[in-house]
Amino acid sequence: MRLHALTMTAIGPYAETERVDFDALAGDGLFLFAGPTGAGKTTVLDAVTFALYGRLPGTREGQLSRLKSDFAAADVRPEVVLELTVGAERLRVHRSPSYERPKKRGDGTTTERASVAIERQVDGAWIGVEGARKENVANDWLAERLGLTCDQFTQVVLLPQGQFAEFLHASDDVREKLLVSLFNAHRFKDVEDWFDDRQRTEAAVAADAEEKVTALRTKAQAVADLGDDDLPEAVDVEWFASLADSVRARSDEAEIRVDVAARLHEEAAERLLAAEDVVRRQQELTEARRLHEIVEVQRDDIATLRSRYERAVAAASVAPLLIELDRRRSTAEGAAAQAAASRQALLATEPDLAEQPVDAARARLRALTSRRGALDDVIAAEREIAGQRAALEAATEALA
Repeated sequence: MRLHALTMTAIGPYAETERVDFDALAGDGLFLFAGPTGAGKTTVLDAVTFALYGRLPGTREGQLSRLKSDFAAADVRPEVVLELTVGAERLRVHRSPSYERPKKRGDGTTTERASVAIERQVDGAWIGVEGARKENVANDWLAERLGLTCDQFTQVVLLPQGQFAEFLHASDDVREKLLVSLFNAHRFKDVEDWFDDRQRTEAAVAADAEEKVTALRTKAQAVADLGDDDLPEAVDVEWFASLADSVRARSDEAEIRVDVAARLHEEAAERLLAAEDVVRRQQELTEARRLHEIVEVQRDDIATLRSRYERAVAAASVAPLLIELDRRRSTAEGAAAQAAASRQALLATEPDLAEQPVDAARARLRALTSRRGALDDVIAAEREIAGQRAALEAATEALA
């Protein structure tokens, strides 16, 4: 990676636009940033880091909101433009941090969001990188080409200000911690710790194995029924093997005895099952005999109950007819009572129909119904006479 030029606008102590031409400075080889405290030396390095990674190095990482110059006008947009070559590509990175600016309408301020853009030089013309206006895309695109993270860049390329003198005068312990902090040497400490952990783990495994050997020896002594005097001074695999052979021989003999006992047990179990089957059948026979005796005693009662049951089944088909007969009888009695009451009412109004048949009464009813319809019209006309008389009197008065 090679830096060519850096342009800063409203960044740190630089209120206006300042340009640093690294190609001109590097024309004679090495060059030096010099100046009093606060002159802006660190700001140049911060601007380079910000352009490449969108962050500030070291403990100043959380100060991006203060990157804009306090001396610049409120409406001036802070921006860093860095031209560099990475591999065979000539790049130009534009970055602007978020900052507060006056509102275009009304009073107060609003926050302008950070922005980024990356350009590549192709045949002398600058062409924007597709999608690199999104901060995460731009950061990934640059990190892939730079090959260094921001922390690695600040530790390898930028030596943090003030820590070099501290390193020279520090004790060994402090110097070790400082070197680990500067050059990301944590992995060497991690390797050392890994070896220590591995040593402790292997020692624990060895101790555990020793305990298992002791436990196996004790168990083998108990299984083989050995005394303390029968144990060798050093227990090894051959001793366990010979002990296993003797125990295996005893185990084979015991297995033969177990097989014989198992066969005897199977025969006894078969005999027990046969005996249980005989006992079960005897119990079933006894129960059948008891039930037969009960049936013989209750045979007459059973015949009586069977006869009653057959009569009940025969009556069950007649019962609905009897219920319907009772219902119809009740209905007929009600109709007869109603007919008698109607006849009494008819005779009270038409005595001459006492000896007449029903058809004569029906004819008389139809005549009376027809006559009543005619009388209804007459009654309605009679009710209107009083109103007509009042209207006539009013008309007579109006005519007079």
